[in-house]
Amino acid sequence: RSPLPTGPRYAGAWTGEQLVVVGRAGNVGHAAGYDPSADTWQLLDTAGIDLPAGIPALDVHWTGSRVVAVTTLPLGSGPTAAIFDPSTEEWWTSKPPGFGSRSAGTATLNGLVYLVSYSQFTDGTIALDPVVDSWSNRTSLGDLSCEGSPTVTAFRSSLFVESCNRAVIYEPAAGTFRRVAEQPGY
Repeated sequence: RSPLPTGPRYAGAWTGEQLVVVGRAGNVGHAAGYDPSADTWQLLDTAGIDLPAGIPALDVHWTGSRVVAVTTLPLGSGPTAAIFDPSTEEWWTSKPPGFGSRSAGTATLNGLVYLVSYSQFTDGTIALDPVVDSWSNRTSLGDLSCEGSPTVTAFRSSLFVESCNRAVIYEPAAGTFRRVAEQPGY
Protein backbone atom coordinates (compact mmCIF):
# COMPACT_ATOMS: atom_id res chain seq x y z
CA ARG A 1 0.00 0.00 0.00
CA SER A 2 1.28 3.49 -0.87
CA PRO A 3 2.63 5.51 2.07
CA LEU A 4 1.54 8.77 0.43
CA PRO A 5 -1.22 10.75 2.12
CA THR A 6 -4.53 11.06 0.35
CA GLY A 7 -4.39 13.97 -2.05
CA PRO A 8 -6.03 15.10 -5.24
CA ARG A 9 -2.92 15.53 -7.39
CA TYR A 10 -0.47 12.65 -7.83
CA ALA A 11 1.31 11.54 -10.98
CA GLY A 12 4.22 9.22 -11.65
CA ALA A 13 6.98 8.18 -14.03
CA TRP A 14 8.73 4.85 -14.53
CA THR A 15 12.55 5.07 -14.33
CA GLY A 16 13.20 1.51 -15.47
CA GLU A 17 13.73 0.46 -11.85
CA GLN A 18 11.03 2.18 -9.88
CA LEU A 19 7.82 4.15 -10.22
CA VAL A 20 8.36 7.63 -8.76
CA VAL A 21 5.07 9.21 -7.67
CA VAL A 22 4.91 12.95 -6.91
CA GLY A 23 2.15 15.19 -5.67
CA ARG A 24 0.79 17.56 -3.12
CA ALA A 25 -1.52 16.85 -0.21
CA GLY A 26 -2.52 19.65 2.09
CA ASN A 27 0.21 22.28 1.85
CA VAL A 28 3.12 19.89 1.38
CA GLY A 29 4.80 18.20 -1.61
CA HIS A 30 5.13 14.42 -1.32
CA ALA A 31 7.01 11.74 -3.25
CA ALA A 32 7.55 8.01 -3.03
CA GLY A 33 9.25 5.32 -5.05
CA TYR A 34 7.70 1.91 -5.73
CA ASP A 35 9.94 -1.08 -6.52
CA PRO A 36 7.75 -3.74 -8.16
CA SER A 37 10.42 -6.47 -7.91
CA ALA A 38 10.37 -6.20 -4.10
CA ASP A 39 6.76 -4.93 -3.92
CA THR A 40 7.91 -2.13 -1.60
CA TRP A 41 7.37 1.61 -1.29
CA GLN A 42 9.94 4.10 -0.04
CA LEU A 43 9.08 7.66 0.94
CA LEU A 44 11.44 10.11 -0.76
CA ASP A 45 12.83 13.21 0.93
CA THR A 46 10.90 16.14 -0.53
CA ALA A 47 12.87 19.01 0.99
CA GLY A 48 13.58 20.46 -2.46
CA ILE A 49 10.07 20.18 -3.89
CA ASP A 50 8.16 23.45 -4.18
CA LEU A 51 4.84 22.55 -5.77
CA PRO A 52 2.32 25.41 -5.81
CA ALA A 53 -1.03 25.17 -4.06
CA GLY A 54 -4.05 24.44 -6.20
CA ILE A 55 -2.18 22.48 -8.88
CA PRO A 56 -4.55 22.17 -11.85
CA ALA A 57 -2.10 20.04 -13.86
CA LEU A 58 0.83 17.87 -12.87
CA ASP A 59 2.87 15.92 -15.40
CA VAL A 60 5.75 13.69 -14.33
CA HIS A 61 8.44 12.60 -16.81
CA TRP A 62 11.51 10.36 -16.83
CA THR A 63 14.25 11.89 -19.01
CA GLY A 64 16.67 8.99 -18.81
CA SER A 65 18.55 10.47 -15.84
CA ARG A 66 16.07 12.66 -13.91
CA VAL A 67 12.42 12.65 -12.88
CA VAL A 68 10.78 16.00 -13.63
CA ALA A 69 7.40 17.02 -12.19
CA VAL A 70 5.94 19.97 -14.13
CA THR A 71 2.99 22.00 -12.90
CA THR A 72 1.13 24.73 -14.73
CA LEU A 73 -1.12 27.30 -13.16
CA PRO A 74 -4.07 29.10 -14.73
CA LEU A 75 -4.27 32.71 -15.84
CA GLY A 76 -0.80 33.24 -17.22
CA SER A 77 1.29 32.04 -14.30
CA GLY A 78 4.51 30.34 -15.25
CA PRO A 79 5.22 26.63 -14.87
CA THR A 80 7.09 25.09 -11.97
CA ALA A 81 9.42 22.12 -12.37
CA ALA A 82 10.68 19.93 -9.54
CA ILE A 83 13.66 17.74 -10.52
CA PHE A 84 14.68 14.47 -8.84
CA ASP A 85 18.06 12.79 -9.28
CA PRO A 86 17.62 9.08 -8.36
CA SER A 87 21.37 8.59 -7.97
CA THR A 88 21.52 11.12 -5.10
CA GLU A 89 17.84 10.88 -4.07
CA GLU A 90 17.67 14.69 -4.04
CA TRP A 91 14.95 17.04 -5.29
CA TRP A 92 15.29 20.67 -6.28
CA THR A 93 13.00 23.22 -7.86
CA SER A 94 14.09 24.45 -11.27
CA LYS A 95 14.74 28.09 -12.03
CA PRO A 96 11.63 29.84 -13.42
CA PRO A 97 11.53 29.63 -17.23
CA GLY A 98 10.12 33.11 -17.86
CA PHE A 99 7.26 31.59 -19.86
CA GLY A 100 3.67 32.15 -18.79
CA SER A 101 1.03 29.63 -19.66
CA ARG A 102 -2.68 29.44 -19.21
CA SER A 103 -2.77 25.84 -20.27
CA ALA A 104 0.10 23.67 -21.37
CA GLY A 105 1.05 20.19 -22.45
CA THR A 106 4.35 18.45 -21.82
CA ALA A 107 6.42 15.64 -23.34
CA THR A 108 9.93 14.23 -23.01
CA LEU A 109 12.25 13.96 -26.00
CA ASN A 110 16.00 13.24 -26.03
CA GLY A 111 16.44 13.90 -22.31
CA LEU A 112 14.61 17.25 -22.38
CA VAL A 113 11.15 18.08 -21.05
CA TYR A 114 9.19 20.24 -23.50
CA LEU A 115 6.40 22.52 -22.35
CA VAL A 116 4.00 23.66 -25.09
CA SER A 117 1.41 26.38 -24.59
CA TYR A 118 -1.27 28.07 -26.66
CA SER A 119 -3.10 30.93 -25.04
CA GLN A 120 -3.86 34.61 -25.28
CA PHE A 121 -0.74 35.26 -23.20
CA THR A 122 1.86 33.40 -25.19
CA ASP A 123 2.29 30.44 -27.47
CA GLY A 124 5.11 28.16 -28.36
CA THR A 125 7.45 25.75 -26.68
CA ILE A 126 10.40 25.78 -24.30
CA ALA A 127 12.55 22.88 -23.14
CA LEU A 128 14.06 22.09 -19.76
CA ASP A 129 17.41 20.32 -19.57
CA PRO A 130 17.14 18.88 -16.04
CA VAL A 131 20.80 17.87 -15.83
CA VAL A 132 22.02 21.49 -15.98
CA ASP A 133 18.69 23.05 -14.83
CA SER A 134 18.41 25.28 -17.86
CA TRP A 135 15.40 26.35 -19.95
CA SER A 136 15.72 27.03 -23.67
CA ASN A 137 14.42 30.17 -25.36
CA ARG A 138 10.81 30.09 -26.48
CA THR A 139 10.11 28.88 -30.01
CA SER A 140 6.82 29.90 -31.58
CA LEU A 141 4.86 27.09 -33.20
CA GLY A 142 2.58 29.37 -35.17
CA ASP A 143 -0.92 30.43 -34.31
CA LEU A 144 -3.30 27.57 -33.65
CA SER A 145 -5.93 30.20 -32.82
CA CYS A 146 -7.28 28.58 -29.70
CA GLU A 147 -6.97 28.55 -25.96
CA GLY A 148 -7.25 24.83 -25.34
CA SER A 149 -4.83 22.66 -23.44
CA PRO A 150 -2.51 21.13 -26.02
CA THR A 151 -1.83 17.43 -26.18
CA VAL A 152 1.87 16.87 -26.79
CA THR A 153 3.30 13.53 -27.91
CA ALA A 154 6.95 12.79 -28.61
CA PHE A 155 7.70 10.45 -31.50
CA ARG A 156 11.00 9.76 -33.23
CA SER A 157 12.76 13.16 -33.15
CA SER A 158 9.58 15.28 -33.23
CA LEU A 159 6.76 16.57 -31.10
CA PHE A 160 3.18 16.23 -32.31
CA VAL A 161 1.10 19.06 -30.83
CA GLU A 162 -2.70 19.10 -31.06
CA SER A 163 -4.97 21.78 -29.69
CA CYS A 164 -8.55 22.70 -30.59
CA ASN A 165 -8.62 20.15 -33.44
CA ARG A 166 -5.56 21.66 -35.10
CA ALA A 167 -2.08 20.17 -35.08
CA VAL A 168 1.57 20.89 -35.80
CA ILE A 169 4.68 18.75 -35.92
CA TYR A 170 7.69 20.40 -34.29
CA GLU A 171 11.25 19.31 -35.12
CA PRO A 172 13.37 20.63 -32.20
CA ALA A 173 16.74 19.83 -33.80
CA ALA A 174 15.89 21.96 -36.84
CA GLY A 175 13.76 24.47 -34.94
CA THR A 176 11.00 24.07 -37.51
CA PHE A 177 7.32 23.25 -37.38
CA ARG A 178 4.72 22.39 -39.95
CA ARG A 179 1.00 22.37 -39.77
CA VAL A 180 -0.78 19.06 -40.16
CA ALA A 181 -3.64 19.13 -42.66
CA GLU A 182 -7.03 18.98 -40.99
CA GLN A 183 -9.01 15.85 -41.66
CA PRO A 184 -12.69 16.09 -42.64
CA GLY A 185 -14.85 15.71 -39.55
CA TYR A 186 -11.85 16.11 -37.27
